[in-house]
Amino acid sequence: MLINSFKLFINKIISFTGYKISRLKYIHSSEINLINSINFFRIKSIIDVGANEGQFILRLLKQNFKGNVISFEPIAKAYEKLLINAEKNKQKISWYVAEKCGLGAKDFSNDIFISQHSESSSLLRILPKHTNLKPLSKTISAERINIKKLDNFYDYIKKLDRNIFLKIDTQGYELEVLKGAERTLELIAALVVEVSLVKLYEKQPDWLDIINFLKERNFVIWSVERVMGDVNTGETYQLDIIFVKDNYLVNS
Repeated sequence: MLINSFKLFINKIISFTGYKISRLKYIHSSEINLINSINFFRIKSIIDVGANEGQFILRLLKQNFKGNVISFEPIAKAYEKLLINAEKNKQKISWYVAEKCGLGAKDFSNDIFISQHSESSSLLRILPKHTNLKPLSKTISAERINIKKLDNFYDYIKKLDRNIFLKIDTQGYELEVLKGAERTLELIAALVVEVSLVKLYEKQPDWLDIINFLKERNFVIWSVERVMGDVNTGETYQLDIIFVKDNYLVNS
């Protein structure tokens, strides 16, 4: 009773801002939606591609994720912090950081363009559409990195506990990562991929190419989250799309 009275009192105060406290089950939270999807898929292992400093896994740890993780990150400075974060959390989960490398459709070496906001760094050159909205995403340096196929790590991945969840956040390079993961995708129950509805990087593939690529490999869309957009115009720039393998849904 006291809690309800307090809630009514707070609602009266904040109603002037246009908000109110609610426990309605249809109120949406992207963070909760992600962990609820992972729990629903009974995920035991995560492949974290484009890990940066490990922010994605750290978010899941706050939501009490328990399982195995293998992370990939090519930028030296971010990679060092990723190793530290994995070490700090070794008592909570089995978190393996793979060798420092980027992932793509083939094995080669190339420059990665490092943004001031390092999570916006990419193997593709960033476009003004991105930097005009987020000035800290501008390129400040470049670093030579090795790029490998995810399938090169297939023998390790197939030993992971099922079900396996794949996360790809590589700033316009997602389709290339998928092309280098044909065998690995056979092991994947679900995945989340960041896609751009507008061109934010040079030579970035159309977002429909990613959807069609996964559709041809029996993945269907499970959930969509808005990641970035222009609040002044209402235009959406990027989405996080969760896909699930259709035969997994049949067998769930």
